[in-house]
Amino acid sequence: MPDRLFLLLKGYGWYSDFATWEEAKKKSGGYEAESILQKVKESLLKVKNGEAVYERDSVIFDKIEYSWELLAFLMWVAAQNGGKLNLIDFGGSFGSTYFQNKKFLEKLTNVSWNIVEQQNYVKVGLDILMMRKSLI
Repeated sequence: MPDRLFLLLKGYGWYSDFATWEEAKKKSGGYEAESILQKVKESLLKVKNGEAVYERDSVIFDKIEYSWELLAFLMWVAAQNGGKLNLIDFGGSFGSTYFQNKKFLEKLTNVSWNIVEQQNYVKVGLDILMMRKSLI
């Protein structure tokens, strides 16, 4: 098979044969792309500045679209723990899911929402946070 990616029409995903991970990365792109990071940052700043209500994966919305299944599960877990919720959000960007559900989460006794993200997202997120603190 040539060293190019192709979409398998009968299933999901991209498939090909590569000798190494580095070789595959050279032929593809990913969420670590600077252009994606900038687009997500711009969307977050629009929400922060009141120009949009909510963002998810850089897409801005004029109203929050709740995932009622997720929210019900989070509230169920908190109810089992005396109103406390402590979770790790892998790939949580700049807290989109937290902010999507904040209206409900702030009614809990204690919420610890921890995001594990790529280093470039962490740096930008901290820069935005520091910018906010300097405005207070």
